[in-house]
Amino acid sequence: MIQFLLGTSIIILVIVFVLYLWYCVSLSLVLGRLGARRWKAFIPLYNISALISALKLPRKWFLLVLIPYVSTVYSVAVAYRLGEVYDKKFPFSAFWLTIAAPVGFMMLFFSKNQPDLKKLDSPPPSLTMIKAKLKKIKKDKSVTNNV
Repeated sequence: MIQFLLGTSIIILVIVFVLYLWYCVSLSLVLGRLGARRWKAFIPLYNISALISALKLPRKWFLLVLIPYVSTVYSVAVAYRLGEVYDKKFPFSAFWLTIAAPVGFMMLFFSKNQPDLKKLDSPPPSLTMIKAKLKKIKKDKSVTNNV
């Protein structure tokens, strides 16, 4: 029984490591397109700070992204800003750049759209706007489920 648990935990650890490595590589590709140094994507926690800095968001957002529950809204706001730079809609950003981030980062990197770095000069998205968009998606989803 112990051998089985040990073998299973090693397999799970390898899978987690491979997924994290995929996340880092895909994030490094996106950071490179944004003009940041790619190696920053491979350092845990610093990669979040590097993404926030590359998107010209307030530095305090990094601390807020680390707080449970609060991090959900701020992570979506960071993803929205990244999607905005690549001319992606909010639902794309809310799903592909948060929950399925490695896939979403790869989609951004291999897309034909070049990042519009001029959009980084605009003010960051307001959190009330992000919350309203999330509520709208939830409402639209409940309407389609009831039909």
